[in-house]
Amino acid sequence: MNKVTLLFLLLFAAVLAQCFPVTASQGGNRSARLFFCNVSGCADDVTSVYCTDDVDLLTHTRITDCTGPPQPNTVCRHDGRAFVSSDTHGYCDFEGKSGYIVAEKCTDHSNICAFMSANASSQVTTEDHARHRYIAAGVSGSVLLIILIFGIRSCRIAQIRKSIQQLRDNTNVQLGEMESPKETSDSDTPGLDDGCSPSHRDRGA
Repeated sequence: MNKVTLLFLLLFAAVLAQCFPVTASQGGNRSARLFFCNVSGCADDVTSVYCTDDVDLLTHTRITDCTGPPQPNTVCRHDGRAFVSSDTHGYCDFEGKSGYIVAEKCTDHSNICAFMSANASSQVTTEDHARHRYIAAGVSGSVLLIILIFGIRSCRIAQIRKSIQQLRDNTNVQLGEMESPKETSDSDTPGLDDGCSPSHRDRGA
């Protein structure tokens, strides 16, 4: 297995790891129980919220608007009512300036709490779309990176092969020059300075 294939598998595994949703944080919200003050407009009268202990969960003078199910042990408001999320097994009590405020628990059939399910579904859908975009971007980036690495590797291999071929060609040329016979001229032959062959000179003697 070459390095490019190994790198591709590692990147692909990292991208696949992002495909599995993490549900630990969502599980906490689902296990929490929701309570609300029943009378419309009661959120303006709420001054304290307690859930099975003496800790006041209303830490701000103004209750913030609900954008979905509140986080455990927090308070928000919607349509004039205050909502609290508790991760305990007891009930939650709302108190105002005039004393105790009637509260109810959210159920699957409660129309007052229906907006939370819709907001939660919308939030999950938005998170899923964002996760899909991240996965697509990760896959595209990984593919482009693999193509870039493969292209650089191919260019380097081509350059190395070209250099080797040039070296072989130069070596063949040098060997050819060394093996070719040297041409000799008549002037290089001893005894031919006077233009006569050695046989003629011998007969004259």
